[in-house]
Parts: sequence; structure tokens; C-alpha cells
Amino acid sequence: MFETILVAVDGSERAERAADLAVGLGAEHGATVHGVYVVDTGLLGEPALSSAELSVDAVEDFGHEVLDDVASTAAERDVEFVTRVCHGIPKEEILDYAEEIDADLVVVGAFGNNPGHRTGSVAEHVVKNAPRRVLKV
Repeated sequence: MFETILVAVDGSERAERAADLAVGLGAEHGATVHGVYVVDTGLLGEPALSSAELSVDAVEDFGHEVLDDVASTAAERDVEFVTRVCHGIPKEEILDYAEEIDADLVVVGAFGNNPGHRTGSVAEHVVKNAPRRVLKV
């Protein structure tokens, strides 16, 4: 039923649940699971260049750590897992990546860690605008 699943992660508890579910579905269906972490460029502001670069590096590192955790879970379940850290507006980047990989299913946490967005706004945008199935956890 599913060949390609995308899960968006941000380090939140809900995103962790979404990732666990996506990996489980990947194992059940023999699907490849793609994990995406978006460095929200709208939250980084415009501090001095050196500070901005440090902030971006720290957020990227965190994204890689979150994705590495999911990759470990996927490996334990023999699920092919592909990671991507990208920059931009999360709701847009998630939809763009889903389109790029032709995801059969997009899995998102209902609420994230992003203090710059109304609770659940990224998930709601993805649900309303994705031209594919979305599972909100």
C-alpha cells in the first residue's frame, strides 16, 4: 500500500511518536521512510552574521541528532531510512519534499516544538495542502 513514507521531525514528543509510527508502517509495508528536519529560517532572525551562523549550525546539528535517533530505530526494524535536513519554512519544505519524493503518506506530529508558530499550525497546513495522504499523530 505504501512505498514511500515521509515523516517530519522537530525533536518534540509528538514528532517522536510520528517517527515511530512511520517506521512501523515502513516495516509493515516494506516502504522506504524519509525523515525531514527543517531549520526554520524564520526563527533565526537577523543577528550578527557570526552569531547567525552559529545558530544555524547548532540547529542543523540538533536536526541531525534527531534524525540519527530515528535512523537507529529504522535500522533495528530493517527499514530503509533516508534523512534530510533542509532550510526554510517548515510547512512549505515538508510539502515540497513530499512532492519531490512522491510520498504515498506524510506523517506529522500534531504539535511541535516551534515557539514561532501557533500550536499545530505546521501540521494543519500540511493536512490542508498536501495532495497526498497525511497522518497527524
